[in-house]
Amino acid sequence: MVGPWQVPVSDVGITKSTFNSITGEAMAIGEKAPIAITNAAASARMSVAEAITNIAASAIKNISLIKLSANWMTASGENDRDYELFEAVKTVGMEL
Repeated sequence: MVGPWQVPVSDVGITKSTFNSITGEAMAIGEKAPIAITNAAASARMSVAEAITNIAASAIKNISLIKLSANWMTASGENDRDYELFEAVKTVGMEL
């Protein structure tokens, strides 16, 4: 908790598989919207890096256990926006 209103702050959300288990799931979010205005590929790379850094606070045994789910939060249908989406997906899927 932080601040005068005790706002909860966490980089990772954790759930348990069962009540008595020591296994479960960890979830983290990465977002770099301001960078996306000028460089969609850099924004995508930094978002993935932020999510991995955030999830590192949990007990992940191997980085290969991490699964990525992405959401593109801008309008598509225009050539410039569609190209930016393509570049972001290419960067994460092929280059990162």
